Amino acid sequence: MDINEEKNYLANILKDNEIINFITDMFQNGYEKYINFAEILDGIEEISGPAKLAFKIIDYGKRLKFKAFIMNIYMEYNSGNCDEKDIKKLRKYLDKPKNLNFIIDTIDSAINSKSIWCSSLLAIFAGKILKERNNIEYKDYVIINALKIMLDDYLQNFKKIYEFLQDREVKRFRINDIREELINNDFKIFELEQTIEKLKGIQVLGYDIGGVSNLGNAWGAFMFNENSHYLYSITNMHITRELN
Repeated sequence: MDINEEKNYLANILKDNEIINFITDMFQNGYEKYINFAEILDGIEEISGPAKLAFKIIDYGKRLKFKAFIMNIYMEYNSGNCDEKDIKKLRKYLDKPKNLNFIIDTIDSAINSKSIWCSSLLAIFAGKILKERNNIEYKDYVIINALKIMLDDYLQNFKKIYEFLQDREVKRFRINDIREELINNDFKIFELEQTIEKLKGIQVLGYDIGGVSNLGNAWGAFMFNENSHYLYSITNMHITRELN
């Protein structure tokens, strides 16, 4: 899985220590001065004029997503009452390349996501990981990749089908087998099938084992897996502040 298909703006423009300074300063002193996307570069004299200009002309949609990310990660992290002792622990956590690179990838995924909703969820997800100093697992990369590429409709369809089916004794599903039931509950079948195929491709939904009498990778066939449960728990995190 390559979660760095697009240019990673922060990693290509800022040094590691500058990114750590940005994150810790935001949690200590507030996010307001970072709301303007280009203001991350204020006071960083090592960056040349052309690099600053390139950073500033990132399209408006990316700036909105960055704004959503900044506001929500700040609110999520600071719900734990950040103080100087906490900041020292955070710096120690981010000094580990794996942890810092994950946060950089999460910010980049938020900037390049398909929706402000996903950007906000990525922020809350990252804030929770930073606050709890969690070990980064493979499923965390699955989540940031999923939220980077999911449209709002995909996310809504995932939540709806998860809530509709996840408590059933049957654990393998095929849309064609429950089509009438889904139609009676206001599902749009083709749109739902497209969502399922997309989520299978990014490991949020699982495949059956295949073979005789099994559905395997048939169109609209799927099963919930650990990543499904993990993503659903994240979609229920409260977005603490909406954009004006």
